[in-house]
Amino acid sequence: MDFHHLKVFLAAARHLNYTRAGRELRLQQPTVSAHIKQLEAELGVQLFEHVGRRLVLTEAGRILETVARKALFALEDVQSALDEYKGLERGTLRLGASTTPGLYLLPRLLARFNRLYPNIALRSVIENTVKVERMVLQGEVDFGFVGGHLVTGEIVSRPWIDDHIVLITPPDHRFARASQADVRMFADETFIQREAGSATQAMIETEMEKAGVAFKRVVELGHPEAIKEAVISGMGVAFVSRFAVEREAGAGDLAVVPLAGFEIQRQLRICYRPGRRLSKADAALMSEVERTA
Repeated sequence: MDFHHLKVFLAAARHLNYTRAGRELRLQQPTVSAHIKQLEAELGVQLFEHVGRRLVLTEAGRILETVARKALFALEDVQSALDEYKGLERGTLRLGASTTPGLYLLPRLLARFNRLYPNIALRSVIENTVKVERMVLQGEVDFGFVGGHLVTGEIVSRPWIDDHIVLITPPDHRFARASQADVRMFADETFIQREAGSATQAMIETEMEKAGVAFKRVVELGHPEAIKEAVISGMGVAFVSRFAVEREAGAGDLAVVPLAGFEIQRQLRICYRPGRRLSKADAALMSEVERTA
């Protein structure tokens, strides 16, 4: 079987949509369809079928999905072994990161790594924690950088950096003028939050529930940069990672306000698939990770 056919098939099986699979692989939808048809003709089975408007895997497709993923994992291990044999003169690292590490920490880490190992290709994608974990398990990325508790116990993870979730307000907000806030004062505030699936948001919701705090007005924005701009513009208050607001707080564009008797901490982690054979490039990356811890 053509391994490229299998990669296209696995992308289609993940998305259950040829257009989105093509977008992931940078292929046109007709090209994805052609690969699937060629694979079906070679195997003599139907891999997908339409149920109403939905594309679903057939029983044969579900069987192939499991086997194909293992086959591609094995092929990646072969490539890693050959890259290791050649030293750090070539190779590729595919990284996934949740929003906070992906935007504010990983770029600096990768800049240092690239200076040390310029011949190692680096590819990264930013998604929320739940999606990054899925990508690690399915072999779409080699390592995931995430915040908060892992959703699944199937992933190997290591501690990376401690993070603090802080309250941010406009610089002229009553909380900022008082230099300290109390969670019981939040009831009349508009709260700006991340989307479901965000580890930061899940942690905030848990802590707010423990404190018995419920916001009357909630605005959901799917990106920390949008949240910061909304706070600067006076829309409301928000909780974000301390790493996300270093520049704005230093410039006085927004205020980081301590909360009396209330603190949210978490540990950012690096995770990878169980059984993954760590290559020299992997080990070099882990060494840089440890330097930033």
